[in-house]
Amino acid sequence: KFTSKIHLEVSAASSEAIKAIEASGGTVTCSYFNPLALRALIKPTKFLILPQRARPTPTLMEYYLNREKAGYLSPEIQIRNLKLFGSINSEKALREEHQRFMKMYRASKE
Repeated sequence: KFTSKIHLEVSAASSEAIKAIEASGGTVTCSYFNPLALRALIKPTKFLILPQRARPTPTLMEYYLNREKAGYLSPEIQIRNLKLFGSINSEKALREEHQRFMKMYRASKE
């Protein structure tokens, strides 16, 4: 049981987990991460510029369009995220954070 609001962006979540987090006032967004996007999250220093996330494969598209699965391509989830966070997903915020990080990283190497 969750007692605090948490906001998660994950690749997949069970219906029970989504309901439990949303019942406590939090949010879950299931986003697709292809291998390149996942590598960029794990090892951001390997990239001067973060690659843009790919769209889900056709076999996974239905999952990410499904509101019940908290799919990031669902219009309801996109509207909710836009109202709460000012963007549909975290990609823009990650890019800005990466730019700040890389600036500090390059300065430390000099």
